[in-house]
Amino acid sequence: MTIFDHAVILAAGCGRRMRPHSGPTPKQLLTGPGGQTMLELQVRWMSRLTRQVHVTVGYRKDLVAAEAIRAGASSTIVVDDLGNGAWITHSVLGEIDSPVAVVTCDNLMEIESEGLVADYERIGSPSAMLVPINPERPSSGDVIESEGSIVNKLTRVKGTRNLASGLQILIPASVRETVGDATDFADIWSRLIEVRQLHTGQFTPSKWIAVDSPEDLHLFESWADGLNPRYPL
Repeated sequence: MTIFDHAVILAAGCGRRMRPHSGPTPKQLLTGPGGQTMLELQVRWMSRLTRQVHVTVGYRKDLVAAEAIRAGASSTIVVDDLGNGAWITHSVLGEIDSPVAVVTCDNLMEIESEGLVADYERIGSPSAMLVPINPERPSSGDVIESEGSIVNKLTRVKGTRNLASGLQILIPASVRETVGDATDFADIWSRLIEVRQLHTGQFTPSKWIAVDSPEDLHLFESWADGLNPRYPL
């Protein structure tokens, strides 16, 4: 069921924490047992939620862009070293005045689309909403502190409660107007928090993994094996 017109997958990084498994091969192009890359899995998942999937590229951009298009993405946006948020301020996608699903390439998840939309509408369809997760095991990420739905602080720690899942719903035109020239998501979140325009929902993914380090590689391999073409989506 498609619920948004556009999605953006953030895939411009090099995956330094995944070395030696990444390096010449970007983390997003690592493959699971079925041969699918991490990026392919994200494009396939986002294609079920949205009509058009766009992918940011930077490190080894030619390789990553080619894989994105092969996997079915509608377009790629070159952000180079500007930061994964540069598509908001430096591309036509930043002019979109409707909700866009945005996800980091290394956070794989399953989420019930109707519940996600209902949660977003419940808090007033804000210009920026983080989707939280309560992981089964401690994971590194941004812990969300909030008053009601309004986020007042993000703290980078390892935790199991109220982490940012890597999925967010943004209205790019509104975010661009608020954050100015910020191109890094840490700065974007900070500026939105200052004006109380960053929100969080309550609805969480039913399954979720973060692939941040070599120790997480087995999680990705198990996930990819479960989505092997032998087991249709």
